[in-house]
Amino acid sequence: MRSRSSCALAAALASVALVACGKREPARAPEPKAPAPVTKKPAKPQMKMASELGYVDPKEVDAAFARSQESLLACLEQRSSVFEGVSGSFSVFLRLSDEGRMRWGHLETSTIGDRKVEKCLLEVFQRTSWPRPDQGDAEVRNKLDFDLPEGVRPPAALSAAKFQSTLGPALPKLAACKGAEKGTVDVTAYLDTNGSVISVGAASRNGKLRGELDCIAEAVKSLSFASPGTYPAKITFPID
Repeated sequence: MRSRSSCALAAALASVALVACGKREPARAPEPKAPAPVTKKPAKPQMKMASELGYVDPKEVDAAFARSQESLLACLEQRSSVFEGVSGSFSVFLRLSDEGRMRWGHLETSTIGDRKVEKCLLEVFQRTSWPRPDQGDAEVRNKLDFDLPEGVRPPAALSAAKFQSTLGPALPKLAACKGAEKGTVDVTAYLDTNGSVISVGAASRNGKLRGELDCIAEAVKSLSFASPGTYPAKITFPID
């Protein structure tokens, strides 16, 4: 912006000198001042905003999930010797690098009920070849369901409220596993007919919770529940 300077012009009276012919010398007008130089400010650079995340073709992502299905099923099959009733659904969050690899990821929800299976699922995604995003990393989410094999009886789905006498006193200890981390943890457990815990799974939308989920699963597995009946049961409950 051009700076504007205010100059007060003082009326300067020229001295009057008498000349030989008796005439007065006219007063000289003040010499005009040179205009102040104009200083141009440098133009401000225009900021260009770039998107943090790139683009990845959803069809190619679906194809990558389809290619991993056999390996995902193997995660459940290898645990069938422990309990053949392991099944359920899970939702996964993955951050893909521009090289088409999983940079990091976690299960946001899971009713699988087995930490070893849940970890195996993430290991499969780590090995999977993903499409390369354009212009940076990309984030993808998906939800997958795993049904029981044909002829396998599902565990009885019971409300966790039935086992409040066991869970109530244990919840503070379970919550302490999270430490300073925030976020709800969803826990799924299979109970044997004698009330012992067959296996436990845990998931959270807080991707920073990893070892903390193992801590919760181990603590739940050490609990003794009332008998769910004459057949194994499945319960799910939150830890805030």
